[in-house]
Formats: sequence, C-alpha cells, structure tokens
Amino acid sequence: MADATTSTLQPRGHSITPQSNAFVEDEDRITDTIKQVIGVVAAERTRQLHLRAIPLGAFGIPLGLAGVGGAWSVASSGGVIPRWPEEVWFGIACVLWLWFTTAYGISVLRHREILGSDLRHPAHGPFIAFIPVIGMVLNQHYGSLYSAASAWVCVALVGLLALVDASLIAQWLTGGVGREALHVGYLLPVVTGSFVSSIGLSAAGMPGPSVAAFGVGVFFFVVLGPIIIGRLIAGPPLPSSLRSTVAILLAAPSTGGLALFANSDSGQSRLQLCSAGVVVAMFLAQVMLIPYYRRIPFGLAYWAFLFPLASAASYAIRWIQLGDSAIANVATWASLGVLTLVVAAISVASIVYALRQSGGNPI
Repeated sequence: MADATTSTLQPRGHSITPQSNAFVEDEDRITDTIKQVIGVVAAERTRQLHLRAIPLGAFGIPLGLAGVGGAWSVASSGGVIPRWPEEVWFGIACVLWLWFTTAYGISVLRHREILGSDLRHPAHGPFIAFIPVIGMVLNQHYGSLYSAASAWVCVALVGLLALVDASLIAQWLTGGVGREALHVGYLLPVVTGSFVSSIGLSAAGMPGPSVAAFGVGVFFFVVLGPIIIGRLIAGPPLPSSLRSTVAILLAAPSTGGLALFANSDSGQSRLQLCSAGVVVAMFLAQVMLIPYYRRIPFGLAYWAFLFPLASAASYAIRWIQLGDSAIANVATWASLGVLTLVVAAISVASIVYALRQSGGNPI
C-alpha cells in the first residue's frame, strides 16, 4: 500500500534515477573543468604578456636618477658646484629611459593589449606617465644640444602626457577604479606630471602654456589630494608594493614650488611661501614614516623614494641660494651629500638583490 501511495505522489515523466544524478554530476564536473582550463589559459597569457613587457615600476629608476641630476643642475647654476656630476646622473638616466622605453614600445607593438591593460590597471595604471615625464626632464637638460627642436620635443611630450592623463581621468570618472584601489601614485600623472610640464614649457620659452600646466597641477592637487589622503586615513592599509607611493606626497608640492621658481617667482610671493610650508610639512611626515617604509620588502618599489627626495632637495637648494653665499654653499653640499648617499645605498642594495635573485635565493 505504501509503495502504491509513493508511486502515485511522483509526477509522471520526472522520476529521479541514479543514472540522471550521475549525468548531472558529470555535467557539473565538465563545466568546472572547462572553467579551470579557461582560467589557466588566461592566467598564462597574462603572465607571458607581462614577462615580455618592462614593468612600469622600473621607470622609477631613470626618473629618480634624472631627479638627482636635476638637483645637481640647480646647485651648479650658482657657479660653485661642479657640473660633471649632473652629466653623469643625466647620462645614466637617459640610457635607462631609452632602453626601457624601447623595450616597452616593442612589447606594445607585439601585443597591443599590454597598453590597454596597463592603462586600466587599478594599481599600476598611473605609472605609465613615467615615460613622458622622464622625457621632459631629460629634454630640459639636453635641449641645448638641439635647440631648434627642443621646444617641439617638449610640446610632443606634454601632448603625450595629456593623452595619458585624459585616458586615466576618463577611466576614473566612469567608476573604473574602486576607492580601495586608490593610492598616492594617482597624483603622479595629473599633479607632479603637470608641474614638470610647467617647468619644461617655461624652459622652452612658452610662459603662457607653462602657467596653464601649473594651473592643471594645482587643480588636481586640490581635487585628488583630499580624496587620496582620506583613503589613506580611513581605508585599508596599502599593499607593500604600493607603500612607497606615499613619498609622492613630497614630490607634488616640491615640483609645484620648482614650477613657481621657473615662472620667475623670486620666492617672495605668498603662493611660493605656501608651497614651502607644505613641502616642509610633507618632509617631516616622511621622516616620521621611516619605520613604516622599513617594513617594505626590498625591490623596485624602493626607487620610488628617489624622485620625491631629489625634487625636495632641488626645491630646498633653490631656497638656499637666496641666502648668504657662504652658508648656502655648505647647505647645498650637505643636501647633495645626503641625496648621493641615498642613491648609493639603493643602488648597492639593488645589485645585491639582483645577485641573490639570479642565484635563486630570495632576499
């Protein structure tokens, strides 16, 4: 009787059998396997693309060295400091920039998706601005060798940076970046890059565009600065690979102050004094952050410290040169000495790191 009742409760044509259960399980396993294969293929494709491309973080090396050359250039303008050190630093930076840019360009030509992937990357996307920014710093130094074309090279590099910035801004405005992905590196293309553009345009004899570029940098510093600082205060901790980007908080006002000097500011304006105050505040904050930075595993990220420190040294030297010549010379040499020691320390550590990595022993 029970069997008859049970059989009448089951809908006709929908009886569940061990064979149908096995079929469903097999189908699920096949689907999972296909998804895993697709994931592995996609991951391998991404890995191969990034192996063939120069990491964008590597451009921090020539940027930092060009910044050091710039500090020596500012110091030597007084006629007391020798000029040969700046030629050494700029020479190394130029060779590395040409090498990295050529290698990256070849990778992009072979695999066009690399460029789009880098621009959309929430962490490393802003670092693509390294390429035109370094070019502008080098053009300002070597422009006298090709004076007829120097201004055109500067305009081309500023235009390239503008295209990069426009692409990044469009992504930001359409929700392409989550709040937790924000880091101080987002100030590099639109703030620091704009101030460097202002300096380069001023050196190329274009005061109007130089002031316009300075205005762009100020605008984005005012707009993005509070958002990013708020994320650092209230958001989750930055990953170790991005902690060094906090040093860019020193580079932004330092390059802004240098742009003011480049636009014939003698140091007496209230805007320049405001800039100096921000630089001092950010420098003291960086000193307090040394224990935080020491917890970062050594790697390319350490080169990110060099450009902010070099730009701050350049800015300090410009102020020092306004004072008594005897004291100014001592203070200038002290600033250059500290900067050179930092470069030497990072360089030696990088060589040791590379040797250990090549030997299969992680540092």
